[in-house]
Amino acid sequence: MTSVPSKKSNSSPGIVDRAREPLRLRIEGMTCGSCVARVERVITAVPGVRRAAVNLTTEVATIDLGETPPERAAIIQAVRSAGYDADTFRPAGGQTSGIEKTHAARLRHHRLALMQAVGLGLPILVVQWVAPFLVSSQVGGSIWPVAIQGILTAVLLASPAGAPILVGGLRAIIHRSPNMDLLISMGVGTAFVAGVVGLLASSAQHAHFHAVAMILIFINLGRLLEMHARHGATSAVAALARRLPATAQLVTEEGVVSVPTERLRPDDLVQAAQDTFVPVDGVIEKGEAAIDESTITGESVPISAGPGDSVRAGTVVREGLVTIRATRVGGESTMGRIIRAVEEAQSGRTRMQRIADRVAGVFVPIVMGLAVCTMVAWLMVDPEQGLSHAVAAAVAVLVIACPCAMGLATPTAVLVATSAAARNGVLVRDAAALEAAGSLDHLLIDKTGTLTTGTPKVEQVFDEPVGAVTLSEADVLRW
Repeated sequence: MTSVPSKKSNSSPGIVDRAREPLRLRIEGMTCGSCVARVERVITAVPGVRRAAVNLTTEVATIDLGETPPERAAIIQAVRSAGYDADTFRPAGGQTSGIEKTHAARLRHHRLALMQAVGLGLPILVVQWVAPFLVSSQVGGSIWPVAIQGILTAVLLASPAGAPILVGGLRAIIHRSPNMDLLISMGVGTAFVAGVVGLLASSAQHAHFHAVAMILIFINLGRLLEMHARHGATSAVAALARRLPATAQLVTEEGVVSVPTERLRPDDLVQAAQDTFVPVDGVIEKGEAAIDESTITGESVPISAGPGDSVRAGTVVREGLVTIRATRVGGESTMGRIIRAVEEAQSGRTRMQRIADRVAGVFVPIVMGLAVCTMVAWLMVDPEQGLSHAVAAAVAVLVIACPCAMGLATPTAVLVATSAAARNGVLVRDAAALEAAGSLDHLLIDKTGTLTTGTPKVEQVFDEPVGAVTLSEADVLRW
């Protein structure tokens, strides 16, 4: 076996256990900061819940429970009664992989929706631009371009590019929870209805079908970019989760059998062979191995470990074969707790995000009121010719003032930053700490060997003769 440094300490990494872990739920159906505020309100209203923090980008609710915690089903039911869906969040590797697959499916859906928005929206815009050259003096000659736009717009609203938004807006009305989908639905709905009225009145002046097309193109583009950011961040956590192998070699009285890792329990005996990940935290009972702990400690040189030495999940056996008695498994193992720490950092809130969420919580009703005032004002200023301008101005207020940018910008930035850090071996424990790090001038590190890449490389080879033999650089590197 290769000569490696001996293991000096059996201490576990500095990830502390908490007396009561917060409950975490996966929330689906949120679109803006108003959704976040409503979900937090309904969860906090459940007796036994002390505090709830919902992250829009990761779609995770972190819930602090009181001394008499409620049933999980009661919290899930409260979320569903508000018009959203909720399910248990499990931080194990399989769950993370499932979330990654879900995000990949959503990414494909948003990509298809954008293609349909562009495919149907561009012809509507083209007809709008060339309409002055298509009209004629015949009966209906000035209205048939508008009819073509109306038909294409109806198909667009019924497609995956528009239907989910309209359904989300209708659901927001039913559950009395105004959100971004409601603003967009009202905007495109107002423009479409005005266009239909203009079509029936044989007036092209009030047709705003092109506004519907442009709105849906930009909204679907924005949602695709947002899902790209989410998918990339989930992939980073899934890369960490893959260091917890899906199966382990369990030592039984009948021999060694392969079992799913989630079936392991403390005090089980498992085998870890060369070039495999250690599946559990535990103590070596039999055998010796060179353990690569660079993922956890940053130490680039493998550690020699034998009977009585502790090993940690997520490390790699570079040489040897060992039998390990498990002490911590699954989410309670070292790698499981690292994954949880990264997920909690992604779900955390910075000071700016807390401000944005408070504003977004009351933003939608204010915007709807401003849109109505805008339309009324235009009608009062020019009652004869002001309808077209009134509709256009109201639609602009509803769509442009959406709180999506305000509600998504900060959590998406935190999500992408913590994910990029995790991919490079830097674990951020708290989003607020990440925000505060931007104002640092100096950084003091109190331990050598921690800030390493974990992969040593050769900088220079000195060709020195050994006795009568002169070694080549290739020989040295091969050895």
